[in-house]
Amino acid sequence: MTKFPENFLWGGATAANQIEGAYDVDGKGISVTDITTAGSLDKPRYLTYEVDGKEGKAAGMFAASLPEGAKGKIFADEYYPNHVAIDFYHHYKEDIKMFAEWALRSSAYQLLRLEFSLKGMKKSLTNLDLTSTAGSLKNVRSMVLNH
Repeated sequence: MTKFPENFLWGGATAANQIEGAYDVDGKGISVTDITTAGSLDKPRYLTYEVDGKEGKAAGMFAASLPEGAKGKIFADEYYPNHVAIDFYHHYKEDIKMFAEWALRSSAYQLLRLEFSLKGMKKSLTNLDLTSTAGSLKNVRSMVLNH
């Protein structure tokens, strides 16, 4: 069996729509991800919107699918899986510690939050104990605190 080199960098990466959650918390604005409905092999995903007072759906997952002048809108009768995702927004401390326990030495996070959310994370991350966390994960703390 082939072995990985000693200096092999195990890591992980995330995308905002997979992890973020908390779509309506702390004044976060609506993003394309927030108006993307669930789908399956038999049912396409849609973007839900309002334009000139009328609600509509556009097939696809890209803003270019929306008609001109449309504003994203959440419909009560639709399911939007990204509204919760894995809720990294509320559980990032536990998640980062878990990555360290897995011995991940590298990670990348894509977050769609605006500046006000980083301010909230700064307060929490200041007291987060990352002493057992691999050095590269400490960069998450550094990135947010220095933003």
